[in-house]
Amino acid sequence: MKRVYHPLLFSIYFPLSLYSLNIRFVSAVELFLPWTLLLSFTGIIWWIVHRKVRDIYVSGMIATFSLLIMFFYGIIYNIFMKVIWVFKKALLKGLFFLPDIFSVICVFLVVLLLWKLLPLFFSHKYFVTNLLNTASLILLFLPLPRIISWKMKERETWGWEFSKKEINIKAKRNIKMDYLPNIYYIILDGYAGEKTLKEIYHFDNSEFLNFLKGKGFYIASESRSNYCQTLLSLASLLNFQYIDSLLPPSALSSENVHLLEELIKHNIAFSFLKNNGYTTIAMDACVWEPAQITSADVFYHLSPFFLSYFQEILIEITPLRFLFSFIRRLAGEGVDEYYRHRKRLLKGFELVKKIAQKNEGPFILFAHFLLPHQPFVFDRNGNPSHLHPSAFTIWRVPESPVEKEIYRKGYIEQLIFTNKKVSEMIEHILKYSKKPPIIILQADHGPASMLDPYSLERTNINERFYILNAYYLPYGGDSLLYPSISPVNTFRVIFNHYFGTSLLLLHDRSFYSTWDYPFHFHDITDRLN
Repeated sequence: MKRVYHPLLFSIYFPLSLYSLNIRFVSAVELFLPWTLLLSFTGIIWWIVHRKVRDIYVSGMIATFSLLIMFFYGIIYNIFMKVIWVFKKALLKGLFFLPDIFSVICVFLVVLLLWKLLPLFFSHKYFVTNLLNTASLILLFLPLPRIISWKMKERETWGWEFSKKEINIKAKRNIKMDYLPNIYYIILDGYAGEKTLKEIYHFDNSEFLNFLKGKGFYIASESRSNYCQTLLSLASLLNFQYIDSLLPPSALSSENVHLLEELIKHNIAFSFLKNNGYTTIAMDACVWEPAQITSADVFYHLSPFFLSYFQEILIEITPLRFLFSFIRRLAGEGVDEYYRHRKRLLKGFELVKKIAQKNEGPFILFAHFLLPHQPFVFDRNGNPSHLHPSAFTIWRVPESPVEKEIYRKGYIEQLIFTNKKVSEMIEHILKYSKKPPIIILQADHGPASMLDPYSLERTNINERFYILNAYYLPYGGDSLLYPSISPVNTFRVIFNHYFGTSLLLLHDRSFYSTWDYPFHFHDITDRLN
């Protein structure tokens, strides 16, 4: 009797293939859950059918066909989404359900076709089994070169351990203060600087900036991000050093962005503050796991489903999206991922208010909001955007002139709503703070209407690097600020003024790098206006 192993290999292949495409940002540990579920699903179908037909070849074919149909749904769904985007139909509010309907119809037609062909397959079951075995083996090996290549590059940085001793920080309490201030560090992802909004987006943001100034904020009007990518920016600002000072030379010649996760999760700023009596608090208002500080003393999950972004993507390309949508609806989480994204962001703002209202300290709260960054899920009044969010996902940047214009309109709508929520949050923090807190409102980089993630020459660096950078520093902390201060110097100023450290301020530099080679830095400081 010939061996039948194709159902198991196909179950392993699909998550492995998706992992290979996202290997830069996904840990191999995240494969365990989808592999367990898919192998269980395939095994149960195989076992049930085998008990009925008592034929391992036939039952194996049905198990594999069931699995292939499940993922065929995702393929059709993605193709249809691309087609309606090409024809700009995705921008119409009422058509968000069409990809699901079309995918279900296609799957139904494929099932009918297979039903007609099953007798033929069964009559040639040995040949079909050999064909499926061979195909599954070939497919299983296709992602391996990319995975092995990546792991070989990672090997160059094995044994590296992030050392927090590279900066010698000695804290002495500021004699002007008799308390340790609570610190609110708010990252507004992709929030453009005033100059960018005026010149490129033709939007006057003075109302929001004047609100901040009226509350006592210092606006660093010429501030520019140090890097054009989120992980690079966060790793740098949380360790108040440039990346090339934090990583070994072997890492800088690699593409191993997992090292940035280490720098973010175990950063120097949190360690210093913990050693000085602070509780560290973070949340997952940003859906992207590598940018989350899950090592904080208190980490808030804003969704009752602790699935990773990778696992969410895997579910979304199968009919399981319907099952999970039903479960989420029962849990009050809504049906589609963009509804959940809106709810997560709104929960994040409310959580900041609740923490401020409790007024327990001292603490540092690091809240990273994926706003006004795409996907564009809010209009200016907080209603669902008239653009279907899949037009610009978290990774997708506009390409054609028409797309760029649509992007800018969606961005401004979401920015106006962001301003409203941030204003409410600031009012709440200041109202319930018994003693003046420290508040930082800062972007990790600018927007992306003219970003080419693979080419410096085709990127508008002024748009990408000029950012919002606002500071509420009581008791004279703003005396150390200046218009062009960049995020890398934020904690240096705070620690020097409020904790009596003697950290030298670094030169404010900006570095471009592509998504493919994040550590191949181009110093573009002198090219920025």
